[in-house]
Amino acid sequence: MSLSDFSMTTGLSAALPVMLHNVFTANLVARTAEWPHNYGLCAYSGTVIGGPTRWFFLQYQENYFKITNQKANTCVIANSGGEVRAHDGGDYPDQYWSLEPVAGASNVVRILNRMYGVYLYDPNPPGTTGTLSCGPVKTANETRWNWKLLG
Repeated sequence: MSLSDFSMTTGLSAALPVMLHNVFTANLVARTAEWPHNYGLCAYSGTVIGGPTRWFFLQYQENYFKITNQKANTCVIANSGGEVRAHDGGDYPDQYWSLEPVAGASNVVRILNRMYGVYLYDPNPPGTTGTLSCGPVKTANETRWNWKLLG
């Protein structure tokens, strides 16, 4: 999905930060000092909304993005050897993602890691802060892999 496709599909501007809201758990992707693992990257069930929970999609090539944190703009989401974590600085292949719209759902996407070919998902129980993970989508109607982009 290109930036123009992103805007047309979601109705959001790629120039503005969005929150990544998991459809199944209602958690947000956040980078916070409250979570001591994965360099602060987590599926966040807390109530603090702002920079730690807002992300920019920075286009790298036609269909590739880096997902960068609004508060710590050098922080990107990476799938480092199967571990989803925050990464500060550098330019590595595991930091690139593509977005796949979910049919019939407004502003909902699946986020595919370009290096490993696996999708970002929230393995935690609803309302529980925890680590993020990547893996193949198990069934077409599985919603742990679905992320609503909120402006």
